[in-house]
Amino acid sequence: MNYLEFYQNIPQYIDPIAFSIGSFAIRWYSLMWIVGIGVVYIFLSIQNKKNNLGNYGLRIT
Repeated sequence: MNYLEFYQNIPQYIDPIAFSIGSFAIRWYSLMWIVGIGVVYIFLSIQNKKNNLGNYGLRIT
């Protein structure tokens, strides 16, 4: 198999399930949602502390 054939068939090689615990499976797109929401939460927390928004801005408790 040459490189062109390999790159054309990458989606066939990737398993959509990242890991599973028993019958409960976690898929890659759900992990990306979790990571994305976590990054936004951290970013907004840092901005809240940096700008001293207090009660008038973003309230993260």
